[in-house]
Amino acid sequence: MIFQPLATLAQVESVTISGVIKDNSGPGLSYVNVVLLTEADKTFVTGTVTNEEGRYTISNVKPGNYFLQVSFIGYKNHEQTILVGKLSSFLDLGTLPLEEDVTALRK
Repeated sequence: MIFQPLATLAQVESVTISGVIKDNSGPGLSYVNVVLLTEADKTFVTGTVTNEEGRYTISNVKPGNYFLQVSFIGYKNHEQTILVGKLSSFLDLGTLPLEEDVTALRK
């Protein structure tokens, strides 16, 4: 009989990612694009927009390495690599502040 470590028995098949997008000065930003891409070649996986409070949820994400891209007109894009693990069905990315893009506002 072969025994598997307990961690492998509790692995999840999909994860829900959530967080909040805020203006650098504090308030939540509505209708911000939040997109998940493959890390390797930046292929679109899934995406959503924030609600009125700046909150977003992306469901049914398979464990792996991803590239998170957040964009909103008048603000600098936020991009980061994230690791979606196999041991938890929920990943909270917390609050991501966006910085105004002054050059875009002047054009």
